[in-house]
Amino acid sequence: MNLRPFLILILVAGVARAENPVGAGKVFAGPEGLTVTIVPTKPPADGKVLVQFAGTGTVLDGKVIPHTVDASDAGRTNYGTTYHGRDWITIAVRDGVYSLALPGRRDTPKVRFDDKRTAALKPDELYAVYGRQQADGTLKALAAFDRKAETAQHEKALLETVEAFAKGCGARPAVKIDWASMSDADLRELSIASYCGEPLDRMRQMCEDSTEARQAIVAGVKTFACTMGKSMQLDLAGSTLTWTTSRSATNMGDFTRANLEKKFASAPTAATTTAGGEAPPWGKAANLGERMILEKTAVCTDGKSHYVVVAPSDKQATQLYYGDGKLFHRVPLPPWVLTGDSFFEPRFFAKGKNPSFRGLDMRLFATASYDAAKKTCSVSCGERKTDLSILDEDAKKALLVKAGYAPPLHKRAPHHLARDEKGRYFYVDKGNTPETEHNFRLFVGPKGAMRLQKMTNAVADTEGEIFTTKSGSLRYVTDRKNPPTWIQGGKKTTLTVVPIESVDDKTGEPVNNYQLIYNELGVYLGEKLGNPCDDL
Repeated sequence: MNLRPFLILILVAGVARAENPVGAGKVFAGPEGLTVTIVPTKPPADGKVLVQFAGTGTVLDGKVIPHTVDASDAGRTNYGTTYHGRDWITIAVRDGVYSLALPGRRDTPKVRFDDKRTAALKPDELYAVYGRQQADGTLKALAAFDRKAETAQHEKALLETVEAFAKGCGARPAVKIDWASMSDADLRELSIASYCGEPLDRMRQMCEDSTEARQAIVAGVKTFACTMGKSMQLDLAGSTLTWTTSRSATNMGDFTRANLEKKFASAPTAATTTAGGEAPPWGKAANLGERMILEKTAVCTDGKSHYVVVAPSDKQATQLYYGDGKLFHRVPLPPWVLTGDSFFEPRFFAKGKNPSFRGLDMRLFATASYDAAKKTCSVSCGERKTDLSILDEDAKKALLVKAGYAPPLHKRAPHHLARDEKGRYFYVDKGNTPETEHNFRLFVGPKGAMRLQKMTNAVADTEGEIFTTKSGSLRYVTDRKNPPTWIQGGKKTTLTVVPIESVDDKTGEPVNNYQLIYNELGVYLGEKLGNPCDDL
């Protein structure tokens, strides 16, 4: 019997068994003694490596943890493992930069390749440590889901939100988490500190933003309970606020505020009727949301029964009202690019303002300026500025809750203007709401003596407009292609268009004839527009 092949086979098998199971590794070093050692396992093509951490100050220190390398994206490599039952990327490589994501640390320290440590590396010793930790269950415990530890970690993270609430509201509610309602998957995959804590954080913001909110929340929420359910729900029973969150929950802070604003109700403090036909932004001040709006509203006055109300608005930050203290008219909001503390004012011209701000001629806009921090208030109309005093909280509320509120006072808008060679003007205005925009009026006459014509018909289409007077013999015709004409008793007069708004061909700056219309023609002379520039 020839034993040579058999001996060769034994020798080969022996070499295979003695072959090192890991390849040459690399050591990376970071700040404060942090090191990361990466050693590939064999065969190298399987993308498996062993990673040992040291100096991280976390539970990973001293552990030799198996990782999978994902380099499927160009310039991006992830080293991932299983930590406490969840997938965890501990090392992210982006364009050659190694960043660490370590459990228990919020920072992402970076490490660099270390030549000396790499040269001194002994992969066999690292593999031996790995074998011992694998055998004694250390690595299994690190990878396994630990519900108790996870719960403790979530509670610790939530404590930061509770502390912030206590600081912002000046009180600390008892916080109870219904852990039984949360599955292992919830604890692994969700940030319970966010899902349970976001309502607390929003209440903190409300406390810091509003005295009304702080008083209501401190008095009304003694216990905060969080549970997991199918959908978001906020229930207030006695002084216990129960928050039900869900895996699909979104905009939890907004949901919390909207519900709390309604739940903290009180007896109406504002008038139960809306004399003037319109409810103010704070309604009847019957719930927290309305009381917060009333709290944020300011009233400025010149001391002569002229009042400017500066209220918060969801649309354009501010909504102005103007009146005598008994009846307030809402001031129309400007185009959306401006906040509501500016308003269109055609009677005054502020020549120093920007003639072209996002397509608007700011010289035609007045402003009510209120600064709560500096306790200043003023109104600027054209070149004129009027400083106002601010009512204190009690006087403000006493005034606002008894007053009536009405839509804008001025209900017309310029539509067309022309004149003949003798200086006789022809002016058309219309309603300034969608419901009244086809309600036309025609005025004819010289400056200061224009007369309203009684029209029997008004036609407006793509080809032009025809306004016919009561007698049927007078017609004012505008045409998109030809100059407007005035026809009276069979006589036809060609008119010159006087543009309400246009652009100067030479300078490129906007020009307008609003001062002519509102101050000289006489059509609106002496008529109040329902904004602060009527009197201030």
